[in-house]
Amino acid sequence: MPIKRLFAILIFLFFSQAHAFFFILPIPNISKPPTLQSLIDALEKSSDTKAVAFVSEDKLLARKVWVWGHFAGTATQEEANARAIRACEANLLKAK
Repeated sequence: MPIKRLFAILIFLFFSQAHAFFFILPIPNISKPPTLQSLIDALEKSSDTKAVAFVSEDKLLARKVWVWGHFAGTATQEEANARAIRACEANLLKAK
């Protein structure tokens, strides 16, 4: 008898309560901003040593924040990479 009563109470609670769950799943935005893409295109045409470092962070409601740094000139590739990363880190600190 107590099992039937417990089962009846559970069914009553399950069907008498209206539950609505809404999930917002942001669609990832994987495209680069036009400014960054034009910079990359311009550097690809250059004959200098070049490096681009960029980072993106997803924000609320599928908004994305982009930060980048670049270097082009006469240097070794390792030095160009290091300068681009330092510029990206500096811009990231400014953005926060």
